Amino acid sequence: MIDEKLCDEALQRFARSADGRLFYLKLQKVLMGVPATDKRGALRENLGRRKLASELMAVIAEAMSEDIGDGANGNTGSERPIVFSLARPAAVATGPRGVRRRVGPGPADGATGGAGF
Repeated sequence: MIDEKLCDEALQRFARSADGRLFYLKLQKVLMGVPATDKRGALRENLGRRKLASELMAVIAEAMSEDIGDGANGNTGSERPIVFSLARPAAVATGPRGVRRRVGPGPADGATGGAGF
């Protein structure tokens, strides 16, 4: 049985090397590329390749973002790829759920009924 955590850790170690940064750039190219064909369904066929690239980039980016700026492993200057981190859920409100909408007064003539349009 393959342990996902061990595989992710190996990918992250690889990501910290010069070859790992180059591989990340290749994955970015795959992810952002569009198939150069007029064949019907080409984007759908390319989806699996792009999905795999996206999943690998997520694991690799985690390690690369930890190393940014510290100069470790030759990770300095323009040699660093741009790393996109995944959005994580964050609590934004601690009060009761929902926010009441305040409608201010409308234009000076009051013709809009206070909607402000």
